[in-house]
Amino acid sequence: MKTNIRILFPILLIMGLIYHTDTYAVKHIVHAGNYYFNPSTLNVSVGDTVRWQWDNGSHTTTSGVIPAGAAGWDHIINSSNQNFEYKVTAIGLYNYVCTPHAGMGMVGTFTASAPAPTLSITPSTQNVAQNAGTTSFSVTSNSTWNAVSDAIWCTVTPAGNGNGNIAAIYAANSTNSVRVADISISVTGLPVQTVTVVQAASTVGVGENQDQTLRIYPNPSRGLFKITLGNTSMEEKAVSLIDISGRTISTGMINGSDETTFDLSEAPRGYYFVRLKSSAGIIVRRIVITD
Repeated sequence: MKTNIRILFPILLIMGLIYHTDTYAVKHIVHAGNYYFNPSTLNVSVGDTVRWQWDNGSHTTTSGVIPAGAAGWDHIINSSNQNFEYKVTAIGLYNYVCTPHAGMGMVGTFTASAPAPTLSITPSTQNVAQNAGTTSFSVTSNSTWNAVSDAIWCTVTPAGNGNGNIAAIYAANSTNSVRVADISISVTGLPVQTVTVVQAASTVGVGENQDQTLRIYPNPSRGLFKITLGNTSMEEKAVSLIDISGRTISTGMINGSDETTFDLSEAPRGYYFVRLKSSAGIIVRRIVITD
């Protein structure tokens, strides 16, 4: 017997980016002398600082045409006021001059771009006890990040901006097997990083994944995949398809002769889970839907 299950999803994509740059800011030095700014052009990132430093003479650094939303400036640079610092807050081209010497070519520019994204997570693994609880991972980043757990027993902080923490909340492990949750953290423009929660086994639980005959193929899949049990047991088993938030999106009953087909070709890309429950225990397998 074959069972075909088709699940249709509306797809909603919301994109945004907020920059947190203080941790990664750079200070750029511009020398002011007779009659020059050196260097006269710079490439900087939002969050960086431009510092004008006096060499000789008496000059100003005075903003001209600059990006909308950026603050203007007008500051004397001489032997009594030997430096001035300006923090860059907006993307775009900044023009500036020395007011008394602009006609002599004492002009400068710098171009500000968005900072390159960064991401670091520590530690790489958290080992936790069999009882329910919470653990955390530290995120260091200058960008918006998203976190996803591949285990229905472990839920995580779904997103954050800049430096922060991922809280991983895990259920009690009632099985006699150690289990692992992979948490994937993504930032636009960077490879996905993965950390893990390893939970100790219960000393009194019923074994999970005792039946290793459940097969999902192909995996990863572009949307269409099958599951088979690989045995001839006529015992009915409950099968569920679960999304990454833990929501059950389909349920049914199968036995050892069944082949069940799922079609997620119109679903959002990401992780899903096939959960099989029988008298032998519970099996949970991950299925990855890719482009």
